[in-house]
Amino acid sequence: MLGLTGEEMRGAVLNHGEGDSAAAVMRSAQALPNALIVMSTQMGTQTAGEPFGSMTEAVLAAKPERIVLLTPERGDQPWEPRRIVLAHDGTPTCNATIAPTIELARRLGAEVIALHVAEHGVPRPGEPGSLPAPLYIDQPQHEWPTWANEFMNRMLATGAPPSIIHFQLAVTGGQPGSEVSQLARERHADLVVMAWHGRCGQPTTATRVVIRSSGCPVFLVCPEEEAMTRHPAEYARNGPEAMIFDLDGVITFTARVHAAAWKELFDQFLKTRASRLGEPYKPFDIERDYRDYVDGKPRYDGVVSFLASRHIEIPYGSPSDPPETQTVCGLGNRKDALFVRKVQELGIEVDHDAIRFVRELRQHGVRVGLASSSKNAVPILEKAGIRELFESIVDGVVSERLHLRGKPQPDIFLQALTQLTASADAARSGIVEDAIAGVEAGQLGHFGLVLGVDRYHTGLLARHGANWVVNDFSKITAAQVFSFFMSHERAA
Repeated sequence: MLGLTGEEMRGAVLNHGEGDSAAAVMRSAQALPNALIVMSTQMGTQTAGEPFGSMTEAVLAAKPERIVLLTPERGDQPWEPRRIVLAHDGTPTCNATIAPTIELARRLGAEVIALHVAEHGVPRPGEPGSLPAPLYIDQPQHEWPTWANEFMNRMLATGAPPSIIHFQLAVTGGQPGSEVSQLARERHADLVVMAWHGRCGQPTTATRVVIRSSGCPVFLVCPEEEAMTRHPAEYARNGPEAMIFDLDGVITFTARVHAAAWKELFDQFLKTRASRLGEPYKPFDIERDYRDYVDGKPRYDGVVSFLASRHIEIPYGSPSDPPETQTVCGLGNRKDALFVRKVQELGIEVDHDAIRFVRELRQHGVRVGLASSSKNAVPILEKAGIRELFESIVDGVVSERLHLRGKPQPDIFLQALTQLTASADAARSGIVEDAIAGVEAGQLGHFGLVLGVDRYHTGLLARHGANWVVNDFSKITAAQVFSFFMSHERAA
């Protein structure tokens, strides 16, 4: 009856339900993790002038998380999507559509056209993290190139598409439903993907207009936050057990203070050495040298790493060495004193989006810890007034007491995880890092999520082991992290 070949039927399960058809469909969908419903728009009894049959209307009224609606115009034509229109209004809510769109495009070799509609006569999006289009849609020579680049960067950072996917941006002004439908017809789209909130009852609702007028199947995706609300038990069962954050450059912006302290330390050391030996003086590069040799490492390891890059060897010394001693430990202790002084001079700047993200995770039952190479982590957290956010803290003091190895070894993250959960299952947990050594530690520790914070768009964290990269915390939610773990659970 279905007209499928034996190969196409491999792995398929035919299920028979009784009673109300729509209720049976929803029961089957809810029994499977993140199920995708595929159905015709005209299933059930048809009413003249209505685009949906009675069964389709009933299923939509039940607000499924993901559904593809096929229009009857297709008949029995083979469906091989090669061009996908992704409707995106610039709000973080719409980011729920990016990952499934990119996965479809990757599997099918399809191109993706991201369409942003600058709707006339309505307030601009007020959702935090939104990126509304510039006001003057007819003046592309002004803000538009910068806005378009930022819009695409945000989309690509959220979905991390492979380079093989052809991604382009289209922008129009008008009513969203009509504009999406028109572009789909003009570009001969094979699929339209839209975020939805379970509302398509009114004839003028954008979702209903697109389904009726686009001339191709429509894939509706419920945002993760709403899906979590509907199925809290499933998300709690398959979501992360714990998330462990680095401090400098992630929760706080003390990385710039650390970098300034390192520079003052090494510039003094190098200048004195060059003068004594009659060699050219080459100062510490606060960007390249900091990133490559000291960022994220315990301070003694940082001293060894940087001096080795300059082919300089000095005695290691002892942790009790005074700051003026010309040993690895003496220089490390001097750097610590410089850092404490600079914190008092410059203060501590906190990333409020990161704090919001931590609070969201905790509200959803995720245990949250902090792992830092710094011996000043606790004083910094207390000075910033956020010590209570972290249930477990493993810092330089703890590392020294327990003889933990520094990054890129995963010891501090694994110790924090052990203090947070009885199972200490790294595969069910994640770390958040902004340093190369940190993401390498996450990979070596076999953490399920290694979230890299690439604030300067270098691309280095992805190349060194981060399996999800963001440029800041304005675009990420706890719900997206839960969805990440759930998708990996299904893949396993």
